[in-house]
Amino acid sequence: MRKQLPGFLFVLPALILLLVLMVYPLWQTVLFSFSDVSLPYFETKFVGLKHFIATVQRYEFPRIILNTLIWVFGSVLFQFTFAFAVALFLNNNFKGRIIIQTIALLPWAIPSIVAGNTWKWIMQTDFGLLNAMLKQLGLASLARPWLTDPSLALGSVLFATIWQGYPFLMVMLLAGMKAIPQEQYEAAEVDGANAFQRLISITIPNLKNIIVIVVMLQIVYAWNAFDLIFVMTGGGPGGATEILGLFIYRLGLNEFNFSQSSAVSVMLIGFVLLTMLIRNLLTRGEKIK
Repeated sequence: MRKQLPGFLFVLPALILLLVLMVYPLWQTVLFSFSDVSLPYFETKFVGLKHFIATVQRYEFPRIILNTLIWVFGSVLFQFTFAFAVALFLNNNFKGRIIIQTIALLPWAIPSIVAGNTWKWIMQTDFGLLNAMLKQLGLASLARPWLTDPSLALGSVLFATIWQGYPFLMVMLLAGMKAIPQEQYEAAEVDGANAFQRLISITIPNLKNIIVIVVMLQIVYAWNAFDLIFVMTGGGPGGATEILGLFIYRLGLNEFNFSQSSAVSVMLIGFVLLTMLIRNLLTRGEKIK
């Protein structure tokens, strides 16, 4: 025991931080979700599932769930598709590859707040760069109120998050592609396999575990998205871009309804845990390459 004491003392600060910054807030969130919370001292009274039921019955809840599902699956699908295409392109040896790879990584290096404000300016209706360019090119009829039209706002914000999020997937996929033995491709070429056949029979099977991991990570990130949408639209117009992360913010910090805000947070935790469970089932019994 005395020999183990120094090691325990070394990890004690990290353990304290873990308890204070993660375990305690999580416990408080779960407690608030099942309780009536009285301000200003946050006194609690257990009420069971009352706030979960009240939250689900709110008129805007179905729209928020739909927006969240569109956001999660849309952002992950298009981020992955674009990242995979770019990774395939950069996996070839050609002049200027390093420069293009560096440029492709730039969106990942930009903070979300900065990216959000930049795209907000680009897509601004009257003075935005996008509409100005369309007018200069004689395509004024294509100019749109990208962030103030309810039918366009969610798609516009999705475009911005795809632009910012694809480099992470690209880097992971490209690293996986570099690790695939070239002998497999050479043997396939000898057998007469074309580029598409090599992609299906060699590249994708070798990247299976990496694909599962990065897609699940992006799904978890998408469930918890907040900053980019908050900066660009604030959940508007008329709730057209409001997802669960912004709904939690509105309930807690605008309406001061900490019980319902915590209830939605617990639901969100459940969605994330379900995502991780699916990931574990998909990779169970397989060695991660």
